[in-house]
Amino acid sequence: MIIHSDVLEREIAEEHEALAENLAVLESQAKDLVDWRAYVRKSPLTMVGVAFGSGLIISAIANSNRSQPRTRPARKYDIDGNEEPSAAHDVWEIFKGAVIGAAAAQVTSYVTELLPEFGAHVESLRHEKAAARRKSRPVTSRDADTE
Repeated sequence: MIIHSDVLEREIAEEHEALAENLAVLESQAKDLVDWRAYVRKSPLTMVGVAFGSGLIISAIANSNRSQPRTRPARKYDIDGNEEPSAAHDVWEIFKGAVIGAAAAQVTSYVTELLPEFGAHVESLRHEKAAARRKSRPVTSRDADTE
């Protein structure tokens, strides 16, 4: 079997072209592996969780590396003798409130899509509460100017 050089050159060129295409695909996949934006586009909520967890871990590491005092710091107590919460406790409580508020807003939105009457009821409650707040606050000179 005799193979002509033209046929061989063409086959080599085709293989070279196929390898170049494969290399381009591999480069693209490698770039996607290290591109954080691609992960955020694919699953944004997961990445928010990862960022939050990473922040907690970094914070814990940073706090553990600080020199620890040999004695416990004096605790603060309020007038009734109850221990006052720490700043970390306050931040945690604010975070919990924000998460619960966001979850409640999502549930309300979902239920409103299913039951439009529910949305109207929630909106009327909001207006009633806002009106009650306006009535209960003291009148200021700025309020008197607008009336």
